[in-house]
Amino acid sequence: MSKNFTIDVSQLNELQNKLSAMADGKQQLEAFFRDCAKALAARLLQRVIKRTPVEENRSYTVIQNGQPRTYHVKGGALRRGWTAGGSSADAWASSAKVVKKGNTYEVTVSNPVEYAPYVEYGHRQQPGRYVPALGKRLKKAWVPGKFMLTLSTQEVEKLTPALMSQMINEFLNKVFT
Repeated sequence: MSKNFTIDVSQLNELQNKLSAMADGKQQLEAFFRDCAKALAARLLQRVIKRTPVEENRSYTVIQNGQPRTYHVKGGALRRGWTAGGSSADAWASSAKVVKKGNTYEVTVSNPVEYAPYVEYGHRQQPGRYVPALGKRLKKAWVPGKFMLTLSTQEVEKLTPALMSQMINEFLNKVFT
């Protein structure tokens, strides 16, 4: 006993056309990879900015040439330095330059503030020295680092597989619908 049946392959042909269009659309893939790099940079910036310590606003007076001179210190320069002027992390990341090296896409996240490495990794100091800005003498020879960028990078590396999976699913849904 034999049965006749028909197979509709039109959807398979449509899938094949979409896959070949996606493979031919290098610009679309390139834009997707750049968007992924920028999204990871934005996540990193959000974490590192929260973790960056801010010195409180203060004033101090120093006697120079027999005359008192008052200095006002505004805190937060290190935190503002991450996004070059205090713009939001997302705004900075969307305008960030993505560099392609081989099969790798790189975004450089840095802080131009001069003392940023000392806060990140720690630094030496001379115990007993009087610091007018603090209004006290230094006590320890070593100030431990805050590791704000190091810890934030480790967090983002742990989140990367889940975030990339979500972004790939969204990209494929756009392509195949």
